[in-house]
Amino acid sequence: MQSDATDIYEQVLQKCSKDEQQQLKLYKGRWYQALKNSATDASAVHVEAKCKKSYEDLLESLYAKYFKSGKSFSSGTEAVDFLKSKDYKIGKSKFYNDMKTGLVKKVSGKFFEDDLLEYAKNNLQRNTIEGNESGLQEQILIEDLALKRLKREREEFEKELQEERYVNKDDVRQMLAMRASVFKQDMISVVDDSVPELVKIVGGDPDRIPGAIKFLKEQVYETMRRYAEGKIYFDAKVVEEVEAS
Repeated sequence: MQSDATDIYEQVLQKCSKDEQQQLKLYKGRWYQALKNSATDASAVHVEAKCKKSYEDLLESLYAKYFKSGKSFSSGTEAVDFLKSKDYKIGKSKFYNDMKTGLVKKVSGKFFEDDLLEYAKNNLQRNTIEGNESGLQEQILIEDLALKRLKREREEFEKELQEERYVNKDDVRQMLAMRASVFKQDMISVVDDSVPELVKIVGGDPDRIPGAIKFLKEQVYETMRRYAEGKIYFDAKVVEEVEAS
């Protein structure tokens, strides 16, 4: 269950607005701090429970906003009653058994209408002939919910494009190619300028300067080739330091 909650948290962070992200992280941080305090202070347990509920309620509402369509139900009894109202053969024992095997989805403590209808379509039978005939209408409802979800996701994607949360892949590639070209040229310049001075410092033979330059340039070309093939990776800390400078 904890793993599912973590997955949902990451999904929601990718979809929600910046303000919602900050609020969700704040609530989660408060809960974790309260959980830590409750480990050494029994009187803080009720605070931890309150913080946890606030966090889960927010996570649930955001998940429903961005990923779910239709109604939601808090208990298995409500979910079973809903399925029965749609003329499906279902009892509490079967419902809870199917929950244990993963056939029934429960998200942040809620059963969502589109998940229940999908479960019923694939795993349950109708009570009556009329009920079976109404399956077409049920399918239309399921498809309508799916279309609404796709529409909402499209709207959210367009909103994220306007907020510049995505960048054009070709632009990034062009930028990286330009930076690589500048990097290579700078390295070549360093070699050209440094080798004569290096030879002087070590008291070497000036006639061997061209050979030394050629050798170091080959090393630069080889290093650039390895970068291009993805065999060298930047350390995140080094990148941050370079960008800062």
